[in-house]
Amino acid sequence: MEKIQNNICRFIWRGACILYFKFIAAEYTSYNNIPLEKDGKRTEIDTLVVSKYGIFLGEVKNYKGRIVGNENDSTWTQIKTSSAGELYENTIKNPVKQAKFQTYLLSSILKDQGLHCYVNPYVVFTGSESVNTDSGIVLRSENEFHNTILTYHDTRISNEDLEKIRGVIRCLQRSES
Repeated sequence: MEKIQNNICRFIWRGACILYFKFIAAEYTSYNNIPLEKDGKRTEIDTLVVSKYGIFLGEVKNYKGRIVGNENDSTWTQIKTSSAGELYENTIKNPVKQAKFQTYLLSSILKDQGLHCYVNPYVVFTGSESVNTDSGIVLRSENEFHNTILTYHDTRISNEDLEKIRGVIRCLQRSES
């Protein structure tokens, strides 16, 4: 299934929402489903956008209903209404901690390659009715993620380092195949 809205293509794949950004400028590169492994720790980045303005990691969550949780909680709560109109709750892992772990792992891998770049982590909820949290890295839509990235205007990464970062990411993607 594909939905195009405001320069974003959205695909549902293996139950996860994958975002492909169609930036007007060719200076942004978007990657999806990047496997990471280091020192026995494994994870997968849903969406990563790389540009001279920074590296932006998106942990995409396609949860329905209302989501409640704080940045330091171990779990969050998903509150949904059944087709019969009854409320029920599910416990979900804290997505902020997941995004920060992915950020740590990616930063560590880049650092091992001599690349000292800050990775901006975000959690992007795509289907939730509402999200109640104290975290500043939680975004409520794909458009908010897209617009947040576009607020970065200062060059933070040299062209040389940008090519090295893209090469590292391509290697990480190939290691999955």
